[in-house]
Amino acid sequence: MVERAIEEKLTGVVRQTLARHNMLPAAECASESAADPAPELATEPAASVQLPIVLMVSGGSDSVALAHLLPRLLPAHSCTILHVNHLLRGVESDEDERFVRALAESLDTPCEIRRIDVAARAAEQGAVGNVEQVGRQQRYRVAHELLDQLCAEAGTDPQLGRIAVAHTQDDRVETYLMRVIVGGGTSGLASIPAVNGRVIRPLLDCTRAQLREWLAARSWRDDRSNEDTRHARAFVRHELIPLLQTRNPDVVATIARSLEVLTAEDAYLKAQTEQLCSRFLKTAFDGSVRLAPAFFKEDPVFIRRVIREACIRAMPEAARITFAHIEKIATRGAHVGFATDIPGDVTVRNVYGTLIFRQKTASEQPKHQPER
Repeated sequence: MVERAIEEKLTGVVRQTLARHNMLPAAECASESAADPAPELATEPAASVQLPIVLMVSGGSDSVALAHLLPRLLPAHSCTILHVNHLLRGVESDEDERFVRALAESLDTPCEIRRIDVAARAAEQGAVGNVEQVGRQQRYRVAHELLDQLCAEAGTDPQLGRIAVAHTQDDRVETYLMRVIVGGGTSGLASIPAVNGRVIRPLLDCTRAQLREWLAARSWRDDRSNEDTRHARAFVRHELIPLLQTRNPDVVATIARSLEVLTAEDAYLKAQTEQLCSRFLKTAFDGSVRLAPAFFKEDPVFIRRVIREACIRAMPEAARITFAHIEKIATRGAHVGFATDIPGDVTVRNVYGTLIFRQKTASEQPKHQPER
């Protein structure tokens, strides 16, 4: 009875999250009865074909809960479990893979396994110190490839497919605190978005404790590296948050509410930024990204955001921009002759008033020393 009560509470929270963020515009989640207190969540899908959803399952408690819950809530969708073995932890990685295979079989859910040597990929990209980021990029790459394949097989518009990730309220707050420590703008501090293109996070309003309480009679895999407080997330999870809870036991929920406000405001700023990008930001035939001179007359809030977008477009995937780089370009970039380097071997120059973001080649030599 207790387990059933917890499950009903969790499914209610997930239903609301799916609907509130319009995660499944083509089909809403199913209701258990016609007397559902939120009938707007119980509409049947308009399409007769099952819409594919890729469930990203690592084997940890949160993703195991996702694998159990979402197929029950979305019978009108075709769920497929995806597990990506990063080959980083030897035998433990292989055991995670076997566990997810067995889980999928027990749930009668199709399962796809991808094995990627993330350490080797990081070395190829010159990002040995950023293996976690490279692993994340590889996971999402194969998830999108699999979703495209499943949509093609189902004869479904690929934009209607979804990739479900098991981030929770705890993950969102931890990410926020990690970014507070190192610094960041509004977009970064807004933390993990509920929806990002085809990626959805149905468990974002659930806590890790709630999921583990419900899974108590089941099993999952624990990654021991998550206990190592030398890593930023583990430090925040095991040291910083417990310290904050001595002042406010509900600090995670409190911060989560603040993040809802921050996210809404950031969404408005993003919409305005997109309009400015369409006016001022262009990609030239040679691959360089260019900002028109009139751009610097805009409000500084948007100047920083558009510069960040220009940097992202010019930089390779593995490179990460920092506030210091953006601020330097925002405050000095309007001057003709300005030049600086940003991560990813990209040079930013003001040429006759136009800011040009160009990735350097081995044969290209700068005409003058970039400003430091």
